Amino acid sequence: MSLEALLNRGLETERSPRLVATDVASWLRLEQCDRFLRFQLEYRNENRADGGGFLEELDVAPQPLPSLLTESGGKFEEEILARIAELFPLVSCAAERKGGPDNSRLLELMRRLAPGDTVAVTQPRLQV
Repeated sequence: MSLEALLNRGLETERSPRLVATDVASWLRLEQCDRFLRFQLEYRNENRADGGGFLEELDVAPQPLPSLLTESGGKFEEEILARIAELFPLVSCAAERKGGPDNSRLLELMRRLAPGDTVAVTQPRLQV
């Protein structure tokens, strides 16, 4: 099943589904495991105002990543970003975000690029 089909399949929400980069990265790392992505989409997008949602109904709880994995992942990310910064100008949208989506900022970065130039952009928030 395609990512588009997963995103467009009957989530019980009135708004566009919420999808975060971490979920997509995990989906790719898990060899595009559709069940994982579907679970994440349901979990992130369900309305839990009236209770614990489908996890509570099943009498289960989400398990966060162990801190050791979180720490090693953070160190790995820092190392990769340092390598990228050695090769290209690096713009961190998350670190410099003033709120809202980064669409106009990305367009401005692209407009300023000369032919053949490269800029690496991390964690842009896009509104589609």
